[in-house]
Formats: sequence, structure tokens, C-alpha cells
Amino acid sequence: MDDIGLLAVQRDLSELRRIVDARASLVAGEVAFRSRRELGYAGLAQKEGFQTAEKLIQATTGSTRREATTLVTVGTLVHEAMIETAVDPNTGELLEGFVVHEPWLAAVGAAVAAGSLTVEAARAIRSGLGEPTGVAGSSGAETDGHVITAEALADAVATLLAAASGEGGAGRPGSVGVNADALFQLARQLRDELDEAGIAQRERIIYEQRSFRRIKRPNGCSRYILDGDLETSAWLDDVYDKLISPRRGGPRFIDEADRVWAEAIATDPRSPEQYLHDAIVGLLHYGVDADLAENPTRGGGDANGSGSSSGSGSGSAGEIAGGGANAVDIPGGALRPRRVPRIVGSRVPSVRVLVTEEALRTRTGHGRIEGTETPVSIETVERIICTSGTVPVVFGTGGNVLNLGREQRLYSTRQKAALAARDGGCIWECCDSPASWTEAHHIKHWARDHGNTDLADGVLLCRHHHLLLHNNHWEIIRKGNSYWLIPPPDIDPAQKPRPLPSKSAALRDLQHERKRADLRAS
Repeated sequence: MDDIGLLAVQRDLSELRRIVDARASLVAGEVAFRSRRELGYAGLAQKEGFQTAEKLIQATTGSTRREATTLVTVGTLVHEAMIETAVDPNTGELLEGFVVHEPWLAAVGAAVAAGSLTVEAARAIRSGLGEPTGVAGSSGAETDGHVITAEALADAVATLLAAASGEGGAGRPGSVGVNADALFQLARQLRDELDEAGIAQRERIIYEQRSFRRIKRPNGCSRYILDGDLETSAWLDDVYDKLISPRRGGPRFIDEADRVWAEAIATDPRSPEQYLHDAIVGLLHYGVDADLAENPTRGGGDANGSGSSSGSGSGSAGEIAGGGANAVDIPGGALRPRRVPRIVGSRVPSVRVLVTEEALRTRTGHGRIEGTETPVSIETVERIICTSGTVPVVFGTGGNVLNLGREQRLYSTRQKAALAARDGGCIWECCDSPASWTEAHHIKHWARDHGNTDLADGVLLCRHHHLLLHNNHWEIIRKGNSYWLIPPPDIDPAQKPRPLPSKSAALRDLQHERKRADLRAS
């Protein structure tokens, strides 16, 4: 196949993808409509055991979270564009619950439905243009008198769709128009032209969009994404530049201490990215330690004897008698007001490592940091234990832990730690909530079934799935050492049990270790 034929095939495949995406978006939009918030637990996603339409789509398609979110977002536009399907043929009125949330994007939804616009291009247009700031003729009290109407944004959408199709001089003759990245930039330019007088409003929007998020990387570690407001971004940029300036030929220092510091950074063997990582983490440790120094306990340090945030114990700092959240202990038992509000509270940020007794005794194998799938070396385990000590959790041969009787209704802190080691987080299928976000659930209900607060009859569930289980009448049962999810009859009339395997990598290590020991013994 020659070059012309190869590119022709690529164009044909792109056309097919647009058609498939259009159908997929329409279905995703309908799923989102049937899962809308006001339906609560009666919505499609909730009935199927998922918190949102996006999570249901992700589980159904096997896509990434971003892909599922994009599909639902654009699918909603497509669904709203197909307004004629939402009209009652008898009354001519919209069906109950059907609301067009973003009418200025109706042409975008229609273009996706027709297969002339890709899902990513639609997402770019929506993200780049933003939302109206008011209604023409209004007082404009909230927008300093400057209003960007839905009609004005709809006109901008028409320009962008022309650019996407290669019309209006936006693309080369015979091309398919500008790509999704270029569409986003063009959408931002059009928004800025419309909203030149709305500087204060845009600044407020950026401020409201500030966030700090965490996502999982393929290697099991977390990636942290910080979206700052304008002022915070400028300050962080200055921190970034000052930390790394000696590597970039920054200003020459006259002060001797500064010269020594700059030379040490310039000759540091770490890469700039590694150095910045370590420097930022170091600053966070200093900040947490300073915050905790404002909240000393009467006994000194936390429950594990560590007063530093860099320790890895799981205990919490003691309460200050009568002091509340904004008082600080000083010698003699007196209390003085805190100079700054408490930020991290009294619980020391820490790292909990899980390791089998055999691996620790023989210094072979590996351990696991709680909440991650990636193993760590015995050397790392020993380093953390050296700082924090150990708390033994003894598992039976089937992977369960010893019981406590009915004397207590709530699971204790140590029981929850044992459940975290066994379950590895929310045990509900397809849920990735870590153990720190969960609650202990009695699979034999305390009041209804006179269940015991036993570890064998307890599982970890995130708040959402705990409420879903009770409100929508799901059940969890135990068969031996295995747990099974029983759907309600309206989801599965046969109520076929669904397996709920442990998500704890540390427990899997222990089970593999015992299998190897059994093989050696046989």
C-alpha cells in the first residue's frame, strides 16, 4: 500500500470511529439520564451498584475514568440535542425529568450525533467556551454589568463547528479541520474576545476551580494534581523557580551561605525533577511538624511515641484536656490560644506497612504499603518499622482474623486495622476506595440478625456502598472464608451471588507464602 492509500485508510477509520462514538455517546447520555441525581437510589447506576453513571459506563466499557467521564459529558449533550425523542406524542410536552442544561451547546450534540464531530472535539469546545455569565437585559449585579449570554456562546459554537469541519478557512483544502487541541485553544480565544471586560468574573471562576486531586498511576503509586488560583499559581511558580534556579544559571549570590546552597544544588546528582520532588516533600514535612508543634500532647508525641510527621505509626495524638481544637498546651498545664488554625488535626500523617511474620523473620520476600498494590523491599519494611514499631495481626489458615464477641457494637480501631489488612479497601466490586475511606459493616446486621462484632462477619464498605447496601436491600454473605454480594430481586431475579475477593495485596502474599510452605512440607 502506498502513502496515499495508507492515509485514505486512516481517514476511513476515523470516519467509522466518529459514527461509533456518536452511537456510544447517545447510549451514554441515556444512561446518564436514567441515573440522574434526583432519582437517588432508584436511578440506573445506583440500582446496578455504582455511585455514578460515569462509574457504570467505565465498568461496562472497560475504559479509563477520563474516557467514561468524557463519554457521559458529551453523551448528555447528544441526549439533549435529540429533544424530539423526549416529547410525549400525546401531549407534545417534554417528558418528565428532561431538562436541557446547556442549550448553547445543542449544535455540538447534534454534530456528534450526526457523526461529523468527534467526542474529544466536543469536549474541547465545551471546556474552552465555558458557561454564560448572565441574561441580556439583566442588572448584571453578579457580573459587574458585563453579560455573556447563551446566544453569544451559541454563535461562537457555530464558528467552532465550521473550524472543526475545515470550513471558513480554518483548515487546509481537503482536510478534516482543526484537531481537538486546536479547537480548545480557539474556543478559549473566542471566549476571551467575548468576555474581555469580565476579568474579575474569570478570576473568580479560576479561584472556585482550585483543587488538589489524587489519581492512581499504572505502577500503583499516586499522582497528585494541583490546580491553583492565579495568585497561588504565581507563588508556587516562584517557589519552583527559586528551588531550581541554581540548575538554570540563576542569579549569582553574594552571601556566602547562599553561594554554598546554590553550589550544592547545582552539583546535586539527582535530576531536577527528583530534586524538586524531594524538596517539596521536605517542605511538607516541615509544615506538618510545625503544625503539630502547635498542638503538643501532655505525654509528648503520638500514641506510638513519635512526635514527627515523618514517622509511620498509625496512632493519633492525644487530646488536650479541655483545650479544644484551638488551644495549645504549655508547661505547667496552662493553655494558650493557637496562633494559627489547626490544619492537619491531631492525627499524625503516617505510612502503614504490611508484612508477613515469616518474611520479616527471615528477611526474605517483601512487604506492602497499605493502600497500594506495589510491593516494597524488606529493607524498606525494616526502615519503617525502625521508626514506628509493629502491631501484630494474626490471620487464620483461611485468611480470617480472630473474633470479638457481642459485647461491643462498633468495631474497634484495631479490628478496623485488621479488616483493612484483610480487605484492602472497600470490598464492593469495582470500587477503588482505600481502607481509610471505609466503614465496618456487619454482614449479619447487629439489630436485625443479632450479629456479633466479629472480624469474620465484618467487611469494609465505603460510605456510598454502605448506604446503597442498606437502602437498596443488597446483602453480603459469607461462605467459609469467602464473601459474596447478593443483588436485590429487581436487579437480578435469580439473586445470583457475586464474588467479593479481597483487594489486599498483603493478604495475597501471605496466602502464596503458605502455599509454598505446604508444598515444601509435602
